[in-house]
Amino acid sequence: MAGQPDATSVGDRLAQILGVGEALAADAAWAVRRLFEVLAAERPLVVVLEDVHWAEPPMLDLIDSVVERMHAPVLVICLARPELLEQRPTWGAGKSRSIVSTLPPLAAEDARRLAELLLGTAVPASVVDRVCDAAEGNPLYLEQLTAMLADQGLLTDGRWTGSADAEVEIPATLHALLAARLDRLDPQTRVVLERASIEGRRFRTAALLMLVSDVPSPDVEVAIASLDRRGLVRPEDEAGGRWRFSHSLVREAAYRGLAKELRADLHERLADWMLIEDADDPDVDESAARHLERALHLREELGLRDERSAELAERAGERFANAGARAFAAVDLITTRDLLGRAAALLPASSARRLDILPNLGVALAETGRHAEADVLLTDAVERARAIGSERDALRATIQLLSNRIFRSPTATEVASAIEEARDAATVFESSGDEVGLAEAAITLEYLEFMRGSAAAQHEWSLLGLGYALAAGRPREASQAAADVLWSATIGPLAFDRFGAEAEASLLPFDEPLSRSTGFAMMALGALGASDEAGFREHEREWREVINHHGLTWLGAAHGLVIAGAEIWAGDAEGGERRLREAREVLAALGDIWWISILDTFLCFAVGAQDRPREFLRLADALEASTPVADPQILTRRSLVRARALLLRGDAADAEVAARRGIEIVETTDLVLDHADALLTLSDVLQARGLLEEAASARDGAMAKLRAKGHAPALARYAVEP
Repeated sequence: MAGQPDATSVGDRLAQILGVGEALAADAAWAVRRLFEVLAAERPLVVVLEDVHWAEPPMLDLIDSVVERMHAPVLVICLARPELLEQRPTWGAGKSRSIVSTLPPLAAEDARRLAELLLGTAVPASVVDRVCDAAEGNPLYLEQLTAMLADQGLLTDGRWTGSADAEVEIPATLHALLAARLDRLDPQTRVVLERASIEGRRFRTAALLMLVSDVPSPDVEVAIASLDRRGLVRPEDEAGGRWRFSHSLVREAAYRGLAKELRADLHERLADWMLIEDADDPDVDESAARHLERALHLREELGLRDERSAELAERAGERFANAGARAFAAVDLITTRDLLGRAAALLPASSARRLDILPNLGVALAETGRHAEADVLLTDAVERARAIGSERDALRATIQLLSNRIFRSPTATEVASAIEEARDAATVFESSGDEVGLAEAAITLEYLEFMRGSAAAQHEWSLLGLGYALAAGRPREASQAAADVLWSATIGPLAFDRFGAEAEASLLPFDEPLSRSTGFAMMALGALGASDEAGFREHEREWREVINHHGLTWLGAAHGLVIAGAEIWAGDAEGGERRLREAREVLAALGDIWWISILDTFLCFAVGAQDRPREFLRLADALEASTPVADPQILTRRSLVRARALLLRGDAADAEVAARRGIEIVETTDLVLDHADALLTLSDVLQARGLLEEAASARDGAMAKLRAKGHAPALARYAVEP
């Protein structure tokens, strides 16, 4: 201000603002504005004011006045939390020189970058995930959660010192902050907010009106509008009456404001309302079950273990069982495991409904890698069923116990014994006309025949299982059978030139999506085996149309894996890899460990065939470190991947050992293509060792296998390769 005629007056007033004496607001605003104008005379000025939400009303008035009367190139940026607009709803509203902008949460990528900077480089990814999930893009919460981890001794001097599975809890100080905001609400608005928290992070006006039936509808609308202005809730579809809490912590703070007994009652009321109002929603069973389960747990926390609690448990269990059955039909094994697991925990131990769902829960546990749990569950199911005289339930659980053996490295004798026992069970089911039992027995038998190394027998049982499952209305068993029909046909002795005829005779006549998609896939592979590119593309298009039109996600991935394998054999490793990666995303999401295990071996070969040695070795090492499913095909293919990895690393002698181990396993089976692959791998290894005659002999053996299979493009490809 030096040299300005009003420098003294401005200086005096600025000193008063800083605490020396008193100043009228008008004088203070003039002094600040004058200072900014002088500074901006030389170049444009940017003024940043932080934490404006903490400012007292006189300071807010001063900022308002300065901005409105400014006559210079000055940008004033005021940073504040949403509380500012609660205190001063008209801040910046309707003023030509003011813009109010609400900053959205940090994008997921940015939030993660900030979390990693705050937590350090050594922090486990799982901890970063939990921190980011809790913070939901709010930098303040990211900082507070980081401070909390340090308080807990998990973070020291910016370095992670905790375990990889450390739990991340929401700090009490944030709850206190939110609680203070809620305490400022008027009683009726707070009641509305608390009742809205019962439905979850997202809530509907219609459900809320039921939960606050003593509050008139117009008052509820007013309360929601007030909560919206305060930034506690936000509209998702305001016209449709759909809202969400602005943050999960806001919802949690509101929820904690309710007494547990009242919460339990409200959850039960909401479940009853949903079962009527949302009856057409396919997810209503799971939604209602979760509210009934929550009501039960709240009552248990209060020590209320009475008849009403028992009724709540059974009602929740029934609804979880319904939801789990739908997930099972869609072959969503992870969701099935969760929902049926909840149902089994809630239903009476020997109830008919619980015994009915246990075999399916056993399947979900076994096929997502929890084999020991499946054994314990199914063994108990057999005992309970027999104890109440339900031989059918005992037999169904026994069938799944037999199926579960494929994950436990059974001996040939054990597999043969299991096949005989499963055949006996199938005979019992057939004599009683039990198509559900027959479908389950057929799936178990085709699994066991595959474990025995007979793709031909697996193919027969898969076709039977498909028919039984369709007749019984069992989508999961039908899907599994449909996948295995294509799989066993492709890897087994059935020649490619017979695929079209079998599809037309055994699959397409069913005229329903599962069998039709399998029929078109078989016709596509038959055309590919005959080097009929146009026919392959046409039938593949028909297959994809059925899969996409009917939403057959799991079956599409399983079929895609088979088609990818055939494409790799035909020389299209790039297309095969693309299809494999698409399938893996689906199968990993649904938790099917067997298909993932076999897919990963195919992926190694697809990458290796494209001359990407480093990536192949990385995939091969990951495969070697994983736990295998001990079926003959996976064991063979893992040996072949190991052989090729050793060969790449210059260890031809050990590569030969691995290749011969693969041949030793596959020789006891009718897995024609895997046998050909093993012989070709051995040929390459022997050639690298300079054993040219033996290499040629192994190659001739592979060509004989490919001729028997009728794989024209593979024959043409390997006939011209050295």
